[in-house]
Amino acid sequence: MAYPEYTKCTTISAAWNQRKEGAAPWSHMFIAWIATSLANATVVVIIAAILSAAELAIVSGPIAIGVLIGALYGVVTYCNWWLERRLICMDGDNNHCAIGFVAEFEPPESRTGWEAFDNDFSMNIGVIGTYFGDFDLDAASKTKPFGYLLKSARNDDIVKKGFFHTGVNAPGDAKASPPYAGMDRMKALHVEFEGRGIVTLRDWVKGLIALLLLAEVLAALCAGGLVWACALLAVLLMLFLSLGHMGIQEALSDSANPGDIDKALGSLSVGDIVLVSGRWVYDAGHINEERGWNEIHPLRHCQIIKEGVFNGDWASVFPLRFDEWCKQVAAIGSTSMVAKQKEPQNGWQIHPLVDGCRPLSRD
Repeated sequence: MAYPEYTKCTTISAAWNQRKEGAAPWSHMFIAWIATSLANATVVVIIAAILSAAELAIVSGPIAIGVLIGALYGVVTYCNWWLERRLICMDGDNNHCAIGFVAEFEPPESRTGWEAFDNDFSMNIGVIGTYFGDFDLDAASKTKPFGYLLKSARNDDIVKKGFFHTGVNAPGDAKASPPYAGMDRMKALHVEFEGRGIVTLRDWVKGLIALLLLAEVLAALCAGGLVWACALLAVLLMLFLSLGHMGIQEALSDSANPGDIDKALGSLSVGDIVLVSGRWVYDAGHINEERGWNEIHPLRHCQIIKEGVFNGDWASVFPLRFDEWCKQVAAIGSTSMVAKQKEPQNGWQIHPLVDGCRPLSRD
C-alpha cells in the first residue's frame, strides 16, 4: 500500500541557504515579495500610462493589488521551502526500518496558528533497547540495532554547517499523558505520516495569485475610467475573499490519519510496538529554536507488531527476528517484487494453492 508523500529531502548546503530564520525563511520571502511587487507595479504603470492615467493608477488599487500579489508569492516561497528545502537527506531517498514502541502521538489537531497547516500525523517511537528515562542522546544512539537513526556521523557534518542536533524528547510536553503519565523523558525517533495541508495551501495561493493578476489589470483599466472594468474588479475581489476562505479550510482539513491511510492501523495506540519504514532525514526547520533531530519522514510503511502498553521489558518481546522483519518489509517494496505483483498470474482473488490456477507456459 502506497502511503501519501509530498516532501523531498535536500542537501546540507541547500537547506542552509534557505535556513529557517525565526518562523520562516524570511529573507527569501522578503526578496520574493519585493521583486514581485516591483514587477507588478511596473506593468501597472505601463498599462495606466497607455490609458493616460498613470498618476491616478500609482496612488490607487493597482499598486495595492501588486503588493498583495508579492505577499502571496512570499507564502508560496515558504511552502516551497517547507516541502523541498527543510528536510536534509541522511541517506538519499532510501528507506530505513525501525522497530520500537509508540511513546507519544502528535496528532494534527494539537497544532495551532500557522503550524495548523502542517497537518502530518506524528509519533515519537522509543526504539528497541530504550525506554523512558533514557535521556542521553549519545547513549541512546549506540543502542543496537536502530539507535543510529537518532544520531550518526552525518549529523556531525550538519552541526558543523551551523544547525543544531538535540534529538526529540518524549514526552514533548512537561509530563507524559496516559498511559505513560509520570514517566521521565527519553530520546525518541520522530516519525510522520504526511498530510497534504501545505501542498493544498500552496496550490490555492497560486490560484489566488492568478486571479489577482487579472484583478490588477482590471484595476488599471478602472483607473483609466472604464466603468465595466470597475464592476468586474469588484466581483473578482469578492470572489478572491470567498476562494481564500475556501482554500484555508481545505488546507486545514487535508490532514493525515493512520487509519485512513491503512485500515489495519485503525487501532494504533500509544504503547503499541510497531515497525516503521521510510525516508531517513534531518529536520532543519527548528534552527531558530536551537533544536534539530533525525526522523523518518515520510513514513512509507507502518505495522503493529504487538498491541498493548509496553512496559520497557524488551527481553519479553524479542527474540523475534527484528532483522528478518525489516528484511521482509524491504522486499515487499522492492522494484522486483512490485513488478511480480503486477504479473497477470498474481492478480488472483482466490489463492492458486486453493483453485489450482497456474500461469501459462511462455514456450
